[in-house]
Amino acid sequence: MSRLYLVIVLLTVFLLILSLSRLRLRLRYRRKGRNDEFAVELFLWGGLLVYKFEIPFIKRKKPFLRARVPGAGHLVRRVLRPAFKIRAQLEGKGGRPVIEEKRIIRLPGPSRMIGILIKQIALFRRYKPALYYLLGRTHLRRLDWHTEVGTGEPAQTGVLTGALWGIKGFLLSYFYALLAPGGVKPHLTIKPSFKRACFNVKFDCIIEFRLGYLFCTGLKAIVLKIRN
Repeated sequence: MSRLYLVIVLLTVFLLILSLSRLRLRLRYRRKGRNDEFAVELFLWGGLLVYKFEIPFIKRKKPFLRARVPGAGHLVRRVLRPAFKIRAQLEGKGGRPVIEEKRIIRLPGPSRMIGILIKQIALFRRYKPALYYLLGRTHLRRLDWHTEVGTGEPAQTGVLTGALWGIKGFLLSYFYALLAPGGVKPHLTIKPSFKRACFNVKFDCIIEFRLGYLFCTGLKAIVLKIRN
């Protein structure tokens, strides 16, 4: 029995330490030209344990749909089905990979994507109280959002730049209000390109919360699922 009590005490101490530990979540997205990269990084115990999840965007060479563009005559627009090359790895303190996995996943078609989006919206509505509970205890540590946009026409570029400022301001004010107070101020830029058509994005966000709040969020989600 003494060994059992020792195991229970050690397990309780470990869960307590784990609940008080802070988890940092970093989201990075970069689009330059036709290249897209998305990465998720998790940092635990001051970087002692790091998990990385990277998704570079790739395209299939063979198109699955061809559609004529109105007013373009013989020009044909090719719509390519994209795919994602996923690379996930778990690193130690020295940055050496402990576990690494690579996989290629093709993105579903438009009809299936719409179905997935509808399901995700329904799940968000169901578990919104639990999600808001976690966001209210989450601190913002970094938010850099830089955009370069251009249509090739100066007038259209100016209008589009103003619209993007309005969209960014609305999204960030809504998101910032959900987080715990005392976070850093976001750093936003929109650079208009009047001489060429482009759309480049660089997004870097870091949020931090205690694992105990994550456990409570999971319990709230279970309760909401049972009620529904």
